[in-house]
Amino acid sequence: MVADKELRGDYDLVADAGLNVVLGNSRGPETLADLVGELGDHARAATPEEAARAGDLVVVATPLKAYEKLPVDSLKGKIVVDTMNSYPIREGQMPILDAAKLTSSELVQQHLKGARYRGPGLGAHEAGAPAARDR
Repeated sequence: MVADKELRGDYDLVADAGLNVVLGNSRGPETLADLVGELGDHARAATPEEAARAGDLVVVATPLKAYEKLPVDSLKGKIVVDTMNSYPIREGQMPILDAAKLTSSELVQQHLKGARYRGPGLGAHEAGAPAARDR
């Protein structure tokens, strides 16, 4: 999982269920020490690359403008849940999205070739459809 304070409740649920939680962020594992301590024995901090390699299911919660920094090779074959959305006021304009040729979900899905991608723009019926699965 990529650390994001908005997902704190999700981390608690996963750790409380006895599953391992590996958190990573762009600021470094040391910045996650307090959160890892609160989550307990099933949590640890790592770099984003290490977190991606460690997870069977990886939740990505970063600013959309950082999508190209996601470790593509480490995410191949993994289930990747994308919680990113475009917020031009916060992140600035993205010409590829402004042209309306791709949605933010399609952009990230194209970047994460080989991952089993589930994005915010995919409904349950789409996530199971062959055209939306495992691209």
